[in-house]
Amino acid sequence: SQPEEKLRYLRDDAERDDNTLRFDPSTREEPVRALIVDDEDVLRSTLARVLRQRGIVAETAENGFTALDMLERSSFDVVLVDVRMPGMTGPQFLQRVKSAGYPVEVLLMTAFASEDVLDEAGRTGVMRVLPKPLPMERLLSLLDDALAN
Repeated sequence: SQPEEKLRYLRDDAERDDNTLRFDPSTREEPVRALIVDDEDVLRSTLARVLRQRGIVAETAENGFTALDMLERSSFDVVLVDVRMPGMTGPQFLQRVKSAGYPVEVLLMTAFASEDVLDEAGRTGVMRVLPKPLPMERLLSLLDDALAN
């Protein structure tokens, strides 16, 4: 069934092993810019550090409202956003990003990969959902795919 395929896809995605970026951020004239949106401070700072070590300019926001303000003021190539946050969920954030027409790739992250979460993500147009805790190898591979497009 379709929900089972989505869950299998999510598991397969998480199990891939690829710890290097095929996309080289240094080949761009402008640096790659990533925005990390999560209410968990430790996750935000860890992800930002990992991305910075790979030459990506990483900024953080603790909620969707702050992230939308940041998107209004600055451009980003990719946004990593948690599905469950107080005030505004990841899918709600994505809907606002699409409505505003921001040219940014959005990747959702969740510790709750239920059928409902995957269905909501699919309805908002997200093709990839990262499981939490985040497998860094898979995160880098997905960022690579998003930045190559």
